[in-house]
Amino acid sequence: MSTDHATQLRRTRRLISATAIVGIGAAAVWFIFAAIVESGGQLTAAGATAAGLGTAWSAGFATITSRLRSIETASTSAR
Repeated sequence: MSTDHATQLRRTRRLISATAIVGIGAAAVWFIFAAIVESGGQLTAAGATAAGLGTAWSAGFATITSRLRSIETASTSAR
């Protein structure tokens, strides 16, 4: 049971990371286009989007990694 749960958590962690990479890349492209047209509001929004995605990724990654460690510890001590 815990192995299946750990596999699911690892898969979720990979999905969160891939989504964050794509989202931050899109925000970077948005930022570049906003800089070209010199739109301060768009620059702010693009920067805030990248920061929000980075923060969300960090929180999700840390939470899932913590749960994985607790599963691994529990399965090791149960032996």
